[in-house]
Amino acid sequence: WAVQEFDNDILISHDTGLYQFKDGALQKIGSQSGFWKITKINNKSNQFLASNYNGLFLVEKKDKKWTIKHKITGFDESTRDIIADYEPNTYWICHGYKGVYRIHLNSDYSRVDVVDHFTYKNGFKSPYNINAFYWNKKLVFTTNTGIYIYNSTKNKFEPYDALNKILDASVNTRKIVQTNDKTWFIQDDEIGYFEPHDFKQHKDLFLNLKGS
Repeated sequence: WAVQEFDNDILISHDTGLYQFKDGALQKIGSQSGFWKITKINNKSNQFLASNYNGLFLVEKKDKKWTIKHKITGFDESTRDIIADYEPNTYWICHGYKGVYRIHLNSDYSRVDVVDHFTYKNGFKSPYNINAFYWNKKLVFTTNTGIYIYNSTKNKFEPYDALNKILDASVNTRKIVQTNDKTWFIQDDEIGYFEPHDFKQHKDLFLNLKGS
C-alpha cells in the first residue's frame, strides 16, 4: 500500500505486514498484517504511527532497528488515511465509507482517549471517499461534492471556496500536493497543477495519463 523513506530507511506497508527494504531484501517488522502507511509523530523523535486495517500501532526506531511497540487501544477502525491536526496528539482519520474521525491520544501513545465521528450530519453531503490534506497551511477535506474545511466554532464542515473556485466541485479530488509554487491535484482519473498567480488548471500535458 505504501513505500516510504524515514531516516534513510525504506519501509513498505503491505497487506501481509510491515517491512524494511534493506540490502536488496525484505525484513518483516513484527508479526502483524494489514498496514496502510507510516506517519511520523511530530513531538516524538524516532516514534511513528502505523496505520492498520484495525486501528493504529506505535512503531519505534531504536539503535537502527525498527520494532512494533504495541497496538494503540481505544480505536479499531481502518486508518487508511490519517493526518495530524494542529493540536498536539490529535489526528484526523478518513474512512473509506464511514466519514471522518478525529481522535486524541494520551501522552505515551498507548490509547486513544477521545473519538469524535463526523458524517453527513456534520456538514458533509456524503460520508464516502473523503480525504484530508494540508493546503496553504490549512487542513482541507476533499469529497465527491467539493472541498471542505472544519469550523471548530460551529463543530461542522463547511465548503472551502478558495479551492472550490479552482477545482471542479462535482468531481472527486483524490489528492492535493503543494510543491514550491505549484499545487498538484488528481481529480478522478486526471492529473494536473495550478499556480498561485493565475489559478488556471494545467492538465493538457498529462492527457496521456488519463485513465491510468
